[in-house]
Amino acid sequence: MKRLVLILMVLTLAACGGVRRATDLGGGGGHSVVGVLTSRDQARAAMGEGALAFDIRSSLEWSQGRLPGARNITLEELREGRGLPDDPDALLLFYGANPLDRTAEDAAELAAARGYKRVLYFSGGFEAWKSAK
Repeated sequence: MKRLVLILMVLTLAACGGVRRATDLGGGGGHSVVGVLTSRDQARAAMGEGALAFDIRSSLEWSQGRLPGARNITLEELREGRGLPDDPDALLLFYGANPLDRTAEDAAELAAARGYKRVLYFSGGFEAWKSAK
């Protein structure tokens, strides 16, 4: 029984991919650090601190509504090194359509991997922004 539990734990950890977020508990080490914002208030506060917001949705979705001042950018542009500020200490906030849209999380990870030190991911996306009162 103990062996089965150990095997299940190892498989579960392997499936998680080993990425640690700034909101995770415990030690860190060489893991990417992306702050995860879960509410509109947190996203608004980050923007009040000067965060540059990046909307990872399609340009059509972006044109129909976005966070104030948000720039529209694609993962492809990020992969090519385009669209982000030159300053690696800039506060960056990425968001997508909704909590199921993982594109913004990928974008945040990519920015952190490129050396940006202050990267945030708004997990609720534009849907959470719109629906919060």
